[in-house]
Amino acid sequence: VNAYDLALKYEGTFTEPINIGTGKEKTILGIANDILRVCKSEIAQPNHVAPRFGEVQRLIADNSYAKRELSWEPEYDFEAGLQAFIDWYKTFGFEGRMTIE
Repeated sequence: VNAYDLALKYEGTFTEPINIGTGKEKTILGIANDILRVCKSEIAQPNHVAPRFGEVQRLIADNSYAKRELSWEPEYDFEAGLQAFIDWYKTFGFEGRMTIE
């Protein structure tokens, strides 16, 4: 959110896309396992299916432009950010729409 706020207040012209992220590579399976671990799920498991044409296998946000232009740094690593989101969701959000136990 801080990066978006800085981008909205930016007075220059962006000359390339701004990637907001940790700058560390994550596999899709790794993200799924992080979600299950943070949600303390002992039942759910990732469902492996054949990849679709062009499907993303790994993700990494090169945040160097955001760092350079906005003087922005990530405040959380992926798992800590995920945990903060889950805690927020349990406290404030959307009761009855989704259950996280």
